[in-house]
Amino acid sequence: MPDNEQSPATHRPVDAVDERLVVLPVSPGWALRSAALLGWFFAGAGVMRLLPVPFDVALFESWGLTGGFRAAVGVAELAVGVLALTARTRVIGLIGIGVVMVSAGTVHVVLGHLLVVAILVNGSLAAAAFATAWALRGEVLQVATGGLAPADAGRGAPQVRR
Repeated sequence: MPDNEQSPATHRPVDAVDERLVVLPVSPGWALRSAALLGWFFAGAGVMRLLPVPFDVALFESWGLTGGFRAAVGVAELAVGVLALTARTRVIGLIGIGVVMVSAGTVHVVLGHLLVVAILVNGSLAAAAFATAWALRGEVLQVATGGLAPADAGRGAPQVRR
């Protein structure tokens, strides 16, 4: 190769992207707002459960649940709320919110509360959290890769070259 000619590997513009990588889409605005709303709601609910708020204490006692159970619920709600508010852990926090709400609905049904109310209240919050996590699923790769991902990301199992 002549001295004045550069190899293709070194003759790329600085801002060029490798053909094997794709730029991940920007997260939808509604999903980011929903994640913030759910995160603040659950963080606040967790703080309320951890403090001796008379209404909340009486509510759990009327269900026959101990203060230790109320505290465990508070820690779980606070943890998933904070995770949902943090960019690196947002999707994990949203999935956690969904799991907490499915668990809460199950506890309500076991306690003999109305199934319809448990489905409407707990189920709608769980569905909102899971749908928001799904809409923000690209953030997992964006955080890990700095906005770039392999071109075949999300297309099933990796192919083995022989």
